[in-house]
Amino acid sequence: VGGFGHPPNIDAVLWFGKEVFPRIVRKYSDIKWHVVGGKVPLEIQEMASENLIIEGFLSDEALHELYKTCRIAVVPLRVGAGVKGKVVEAAYYQIPLVTTTIGAEGLSREEGNMLVEDDAGKMADLICDLYEDYGRLKRMSDAGVSFIQKYFTEEEAERVLLLDIEK
Repeated sequence: VGGFGHPPNIDAVLWFGKEVFPRIVRKYSDIKWHVVGGKVPLEIQEMASENLIIEGFLSDEALHELYKTCRIAVVPLRVGAGVKGKVVEAAYYQIPLVTTTIGAEGLSREEGNMLVEDDAGKMADLICDLYEDYGRLKRMSDAGVSFIQKYFTEEEAERVLLLDIEK
């Protein structure tokens, strides 16, 4: 999930699509990867296949419906900075997440809602191992609730703002 007017999202999809996803498809020939975001460049459109679905821009409602059908979210960012909204969004929707160090930047991993891997082969293996581990998927999904409640509620935002104001 991410608009393609932002170059790190292009790099992420190209890298995952060329280096990681083919390894996963070799094990799970019926797996689907949904790529969501507006302004899809031609080089990504051309990657579309039976397994790689280019959704393009989706409304919030359509994205919510898509999340209901997904087992794992992947944020394969290799460049960028700061907290990534798409990572927080996956936790909000209780979707277990596999991401990179860049994707997890600035976020707690303690809750267990995300797994982090930067190597293409190891990421593919991690996703394949996780894909049918329903117990682990459930624990990661449940951890998304804890993650959001701990860091992304209005009360937590107010507490953090007050810390800055009181200084």
